Amino acid sequence: MDVYIEIVRITRWWDIVDYVAANFIGKALIGSENISKISRKLIEDEELWVRRTGLLLQLKYKEKTDFDLLKELVLKMAHEKDFFIRKAIGWMLRQYSYVDPDSVKSFIEENRDKLSGLSIREGLRVINKQNL
Repeated sequence: MDVYIEIVRITRWWDIVDYVAANFIGKALIGSENISKISRKLIEDEELWVRRTGLLLQLKYKEKTDFDLLKELVLKMAHEKDFFIRKAIGWMLRQYSYVDPDSVKSFIEENRDKLSGLSIREGLRVINKQNL
C-alpha cells in the first residue's frame, strides 16, 4: 500500500493518481473492512492528490460501493476549494448514480448548500440525462 501512496505523492497529477487509486489501492481494498479506515486516513492528508486518492478508492466498484462511507467522505471534503477535489466528489456521486440514482439525487438535494456547483453538476449528470 505504501508504495502506491508514494507513487501518488511523486506523480501528483490526475491521470496516474486516479488509475492507482481505482485499479491498485481500491482493487486491493474493496469489500475489506480496511477501506473505511484507509479512506478516512487518506482524506485527512496534507497532500491534495493523496486526499483525492482516498475519495476515489471505490470508483470502479458500483454495487460494492459503501454508499454510507462515500457520503461521509464527500461531506468531510465538501469544504475544499480545489477543482480536482470538487470534480472527484461529483465523479464519485455520478458513478454511484448508475447503481442507485434516487439515493444520489436525495443526497445531493439534502446537501446542496455544502456541495460546490461543480460537484453537483457532475453528480447529477447521468441522472439529468435520464430525467430521473
